[in-house]
Amino acid sequence: MPDTNPAHFSVSEPDPAYADLSYRDSFWPSRKYEDRCDRMALEAFLPKTGDRLIEVGAGFGRLADEYIGYREVVLLDLSAVQLAAARERLGDDPRYITVQGSAFHLPFPDASFDAVVCVRVIHHLDDPGPAIAEMARVLRPNGVLVLESSNKRNLKSIALYALRRQRQSPFGPGSQIPEDVSFMPRGTRKNTAAAAPPSDRPWSASTDVDHAPSDLRHWVEAAGLRIEATRSVSLFRTPTLTRHVPLRLLTALERPFQALVAPLTPGPSIVVRAIRNG
Repeated sequence: MPDTNPAHFSVSEPDPAYADLSYRDSFWPSRKYEDRCDRMALEAFLPKTGDRLIEVGAGFGRLADEYIGYREVVLLDLSAVQLAAARERLGDDPRYITVQGSAFHLPFPDASFDAVVCVRVIHHLDDPGPAIAEMARVLRPNGVLVLESSNKRNLKSIALYALRRQRQSPFGPGSQIPEDVSFMPRGTRKNTAAAAPPSDRPWSASTDVDHAPSDLRHWVEAAGLRIEATRSVSLFRTPTLTRHVPLRLLTALERPFQALVAPLTPGPSIVVRAIRNG
């Protein structure tokens, strides 16, 4: 059971973007390709069975059916609205526990879980390092973290930079907010980097921050984890392809390429499988 001592953790107010169910009802219905890509990576990296698993930033329980091989599954999120939707979706299945809490202060003792999953969360964090350290803390020795991150060094950013339509190089360290660096008038790129500015809020659902692959590796390794494998995800995420190419064909193309091109990180997302050092 979670540690509910208020001295050990706090739950801040969730972002207004998660105050209703538009994330479930408007965002995801039009993103079946992205949903399938996330699941492919999970299927490849997450052990099929285990004792206890926690998903950090589980939202309305979109991925909960991927955890059916675990005895107990904790779905943690800041938003009570999203968790209520998850509870409704899962019914009275006793394996699932919903907990309102922050990724920065997980309300569980050290070494509580065999597996930790965090998908589509850390692109809302200016500095994911402390949250990743928390995920490592609650992971048992030799346990598995499956962590997804937005990717600064994606093919679109590389092309925009080459065409002088983006200020910040996609190849260096540091994070960036895509809308601050893209779609500049041709030939007007400046040398100054438009990096993600510091924020007085640790996270925001309305902000997308792309992180450098080198920074992701640093955060994971600094938390005492070893990256065992990487996948490049949502490789064909463009409006033209997702609207006009059948989902079955796109996902058939995605499946072999996620692992094949992972060292080049061309996709908009990176998923890593990391092991806690014993």
